[in-house]
Amino acid sequence: MTVKYCDYVNGDDGTGDGSAGNPYKTKDQASAGLTGGDEVRCAVTPATSVGIATWTDDSDIVTLASAKTATICDCDDAWTDSANVISSNSAAYNKFLTNALLVDIEPAFTTGKLCYLTLTEMDLSGYEQVSFWFRCTAAVSAGDYQIKLCSDTTGDTPVDTINVPVCVSNQWRACTVDTGGALGASIKSIALYAVNDLGDVTLFVDSIIACKAKGDPDALSLTTVISKNTSTEGWWPITGIDGTTVYLGRTSVNDNYEGKTDHYYRGTTESVTTYMIDVIELDMPGGSYTACEKIVSSGSSYQSWLKISGGWDLSTQTQTGITFQGTMTHQGVYLGVDAITGSIWLEKLGFLYGTRVLQIAATGDWGLILEDMYFAGSIFNSLHSGNSGYSRYKNIYLVNCCTGNYNSFDTSDATSNIYARLGPTTCEIENIYAWNGSSYCCVYTCGGTVRNVYAYHCYTPVQVSGVVYIYNLQTGGTSTNADIRCYGGVCKVQNIDEYSSTPVEFISTYADEIPTEVSFTNGNDHRKYTGIGNVLSDESVRHTDSGLSWKFSPTVDTDSNMPLREVIGKFLCKASIQVTISAWFRRTNTGVTAKLVCKGGQISGVESDVTDSMSAAADTWEQLSVTFTPTQTGVVEIEAQVYGGTTYSVYVDDVEAS
Repeated sequence: MTVKYCDYVNGDDGTGDGSAGNPYKTKDQASAGLTGGDEVRCAVTPATSVGIATWTDDSDIVTLASAKTATICDCDDAWTDSANVISSNSAAYNKFLTNALLVDIEPAFTTGKLCYLTLTEMDLSGYEQVSFWFRCTAAVSAGDYQIKLCSDTTGDTPVDTINVPVCVSNQWRACTVDTGGALGASIKSIALYAVNDLGDVTLFVDSIIACKAKGDPDALSLTTVISKNTSTEGWWPITGIDGTTVYLGRTSVNDNYEGKTDHYYRGTTESVTTYMIDVIELDMPGGSYTACEKIVSSGSSYQSWLKISGGWDLSTQTQTGITFQGTMTHQGVYLGVDAITGSIWLEKLGFLYGTRVLQIAATGDWGLILEDMYFAGSIFNSLHSGNSGYSRYKNIYLVNCCTGNYNSFDTSDATSNIYARLGPTTCEIENIYAWNGSSYCCVYTCGGTVRNVYAYHCYTPVQVSGVVYIYNLQTGGTSTNADIRCYGGVCKVQNIDEYSSTPVEFISTYADEIPTEVSFTNGNDHRKYTGIGNVLSDESVRHTDSGLSWKFSPTVDTDSNMPLREVIGKFLCKASIQVTISAWFRRTNTGVTAKLVCKGGQISGVESDVTDSMSAAADTWEQLSVTFTPTQTGVVEIEAQVYGGTTYSVYVDDVEAS
């Protein structure tokens, strides 16, 4: 087993040798030449406590016990302009609170001071970093624009100069700039300067705050994430910080803040120790789908994986946490995987924002394992790949991941958070936690087993096709779509915690084919939804006073060639002994047909269907029975079959054998 170390902050691809003491910078260099059984270990981004904070259910505010930052400018007030510059307050593009600063630079302006704001004198000497949101209608190189903190009241005498980092055009970027020393002790104004002439462009700035020194455990900023727990909770992006108030981040860094709720915390209201991670800022890639880093090798089989793991303390070579990275905007693919034919295992990695988090170019029968992975504020295809032969996803945390018309977590180019387009037994999905997933589904699988999905305020928690088994599905707050969307196949759900108003939606129904189905079991609540109707357990209409009946409700007007059917009993029969099976039926309208059926061919001696049909009036109980004599000993299944109309129901109760 070969182990290589990488450290994006302190490593070097040119002089490093991949050891813990002299790591590479990128996963590209660290993974080169490795194979199955080898491992790339990434330097940890430590989680530090910011003390007790109060989290409130259905709120975007987390309240700290004490302030960690100082607000320099919330950008809600008007600035004073230089000639050929027109600034204003924009509510259309605000990232935080009411307005953002909009600066329209006219063609006649070249370089120099764009505008300034006089401040009430501030002592910022306890801080060393400045964090803010920035956006421009043109691509920005590092240092094209500067924010200056000044000792005079008109923005002409700078004490601290903050270079705006690289920004792509027309996208908000969260920026945190380390000045390397204490900020000024007497700041009376703030100014925005143009160092290079980018022509006729418009700038947007919002939420400018002073932050503790990099490495300080209280260095909370717009490029940190926060959580109630370092291992079993998701990590939340931050939109703004004002004193002790932290505002949780939106699903999309490009949308304005005002009036949005899809970033709200969903969970227990409580005051608990709260943690932050200072996210590693990746170099901005050249395009939306250009990889920041790549894995250039893979394992050789499903028993021999190349592992990429995060959270390593390189000084002790022990795994103490996770590795969290981001470009602080929706630009680039965080991790590309080149043309693998084998197997990749990713563990304890976190990603903030991004166009895609993981993009795989795969051929052949390859495999993918994801364990203990954290996604915050991702948009579009955060995981994007082709088909695979084996996949396992375990302990995946998605916070405010917006799918748009694309995907937040996708293994085969579909609109979903977690998408596994695989065979019926090759995918295992376990412990998926999602908060505020919008626009499409949280989990989409075409086969396999899904255990423990907790999807809170997600557009659709689960989408399926193929043969899928789901154990324990909690869907609190689903408001837009069904709990489960079914494209085909059979989905069986054991224990679903909460239903939306539409538990199941079938994407398409084919009247000439066998219907797809979704089955729920939760204590005494049993449900089967199919493309042509539903079969639900019922306590309100009974032939006897206790227990349950079955309620059959067609939703598509079919005939005897395609009835809504359900097995209502299995019976052991002995050879050459006559058997009679009976059940009580009741229908709401004579326009619906109901039958008791023993399908022919199940057992020797019963070659054709044996049936009995209802003839009673509506709302009248009628006992139906089928009698047959098998010539061998074996088990037979007895069905109830219902068809006709789309608004009628049939109840079945008290099945007996003699």
